[in-house]
Amino acid sequence: MSEVIVFWLLLFVINSFYFIPRFILDFSRTEWVPVSGLLQGSWYRRARHLLIRLNYDVFRVCIDFFVLSCAYAFWLRAWIAPVPFGLALTVYFGISFLYQLYHTTFDKLYHLEPVLYNDALMLKNGLQIFVHEFDLRNFIITLTALAAAVLSTALILLMTSVGASAPFGSGSWIGAGIIGAASLFSILHYPYKKYPQLTFQSPLQALVRNLLMTRQVKHDIANLTVKRMVRYNIDPAVSLRIKPNVHLLVIESYGRIVMDHPALAGHYETRVIALERQLAEGGWHVCSQLSESPVTGGASWISYTSVMYGLNVKNQGIFRTMMKNPHIAAYDSLFHWLKRQGYTTYRLSSLGGYEKMEIPYSEYSRLYGIDHWILHNDLDYCGPLYGFGPSPPDQYALNFAIDRIRSEKGMPYALFFISQNSHTPYHTPEEVAEDWRTLNDAGASATNRSLFWSKPRFEDYGKAIAYQLDYCIDCILRQGTEQDLFVLVGDHQPASLSVPIDTFQTPVHLISKDPALIKAMQGYGFQQGLRARDDQVTRHEALYWALMRSLLATCAQPADRLPEFLEQGIPYA
Repeated sequence: MSEVIVFWLLLFVINSFYFIPRFILDFSRTEWVPVSGLLQGSWYRRARHLLIRLNYDVFRVCIDFFVLSCAYAFWLRAWIAPVPFGLALTVYFGISFLYQLYHTTFDKLYHLEPVLYNDALMLKNGLQIFVHEFDLRNFIITLTALAAAVLSTALILLMTSVGASAPFGSGSWIGAGIIGAASLFSILHYPYKKYPQLTFQSPLQALVRNLLMTRQVKHDIANLTVKRMVRYNIDPAVSLRIKPNVHLLVIESYGRIVMDHPALAGHYETRVIALERQLAEGGWHVCSQLSESPVTGGASWISYTSVMYGLNVKNQGIFRTMMKNPHIAAYDSLFHWLKRQGYTTYRLSSLGGYEKMEIPYSEYSRLYGIDHWILHNDLDYCGPLYGFGPSPPDQYALNFAIDRIRSEKGMPYALFFISQNSHTPYHTPEEVAEDWRTLNDAGASATNRSLFWSKPRFEDYGKAIAYQLDYCIDCILRQGTEQDLFVLVGDHQPASLSVPIDTFQTPVHLISKDPALIKAMQGYGFQQGLRARDDQVTRHEALYWALMRSLLATCAQPADRLPEFLEQGIPYA
């Protein structure tokens, strides 16, 4: 009897390893033992709590591992020795655990169904960053992972050894039968998208579903050709008679949560009212709207590519296909079209610390229509560095770039910048400097390594977004001219915060001294002022069409040849 108890204890201990990653990711909001759901509500709700719950505890069952373990202990032990089976089971455990780790992490961070075909590059980049920033902390993580692998192997071998001789009785058969029946019911009854919440989970089922989703991605890719896309190009007979300098400023992690969360909403409202007043006093007109991003928590490039192309870049697979296409410049993305109108285009990338990594700048230039890059080393910066990268203060980088561009007299110009200081873990300057040049102080204290892997704090996120709005508006008030248009776009909701995220919406602001242009944007749901309201929500891919139609209606000739307003972006079929 003792062998039977040891077998079941080992099985459920090893089984619990599958669910530790999600438990850690949701630690601050997770009840260690999920008893509260069993003590309140109707009997139906209590029974349902045994099968599916939002509390990400470890008291769950990995169906695959459970079935394989029981199959050996009840039947296969008569034909297979415990060591060979134990080693085979260890290999399966390792593969299925890594898949479970990937699936639950991506589900937590991005709130999208993981698809390996899409996520392979992100996994590769994450590994590169981990190796690039290898320090004592990452060494401890690696050592812990190796120790866990050794421990898991030892426990599985011990379990199979005990299971090879344990005298299982009717109690074991009945218990295994109940768990098997509950597992089958769970697979057949609950939709796959509930997978992380299920008590009974099958990584094998999830992997099969993942691979099947690849077919849909490939179908979308096959339908999305440059030949189809160029049908939606702007009429070549149309030209801009007024050519405002376009500044596309993508604010990292600027999500709707700043408007909704009780700890942020009041401060945010007060700040935007004050900034709106400053803009009005400076003669600027502004309109704002909420927009549905295609992503949340990360993959910013999918978000801003959707904005620049007027296309819902649904996933990483579609993005990679666009990036590798040698003919992509034939389509009138925002910067490609501006180039054809005589603009010089710039991309500011202030990210530091990754100079030794191979970055395909030529492919990025082709995809986004970039003439010139302003990189970290071009900034001549030797002051304090912050957060991801680490990188210079965004205030310094943006003002430096605008100064350099205007000194080169490359008018009209278009500048694209995605902020760095509001990237997780939200390590940001505390305030905006009166003169951005004073930030370049070699004597000031600085961090010498990236804080990418640091745990983000909720209060730091609020400060980071406040800083983004403050320095952007400060730059507009100090550097902006009658010929400038500023487009501020939140890329996605923040990642890794210990609060639930249930929407993909982000604020968008357009700022110009041309009242006609701002009024034209109001025809697409934008409302006057810096405060975005949720009366009418647009989409990131629709922003392109609204902006292009507004520019053409107010700044082009002839002004009546407008492209169709594609509210859902370019259709895939």
